[in-house]
Amino acid sequence: MKRIVPLSLILLPMLGASVVQARDSHVKSSRRMGAYIGAAAARRSATRSVPGHVLSTKLENEDGKMQYAVMIKGRKAMHEVMVDAHTGRVASQEKVTAGEEAREAAEEAHGSHSGRSAHKH
Repeated sequence: MKRIVPLSLILLPMLGASVVQARDSHVKSSRRMGAYIGAAAARRSATRSVPGHVLSTKLENEDGKMQYAVMIKGRKAMHEVMVDAHTGRVASQEKVTAGEEAREAAEEAHGSHSGRSAHKH
């Protein structure tokens, strides 16, 4: 006696693979279209790298890459942590002084700071 295999058992694995491919494609296209992780996620990522109190979070264009600049007041110093706006990975971190940040803010206000445009969150 011949057994008939239901069509759904054959098509189901192929449908599952199509759904996964569509989801992955959507995630990639969302990143290309400018979907960002958000300021809250950037703050969480930054404070895992540098514990402390978050003073500000700004979305900036750093040399063509969208990044969140998260200012953190640590126990001994202030830190600027740059978080990739698409992936949430910490791109860089550095100790900064209040004077350096004031100077940078003045340059941004006058439009003379090359390579950066900021959006405060």
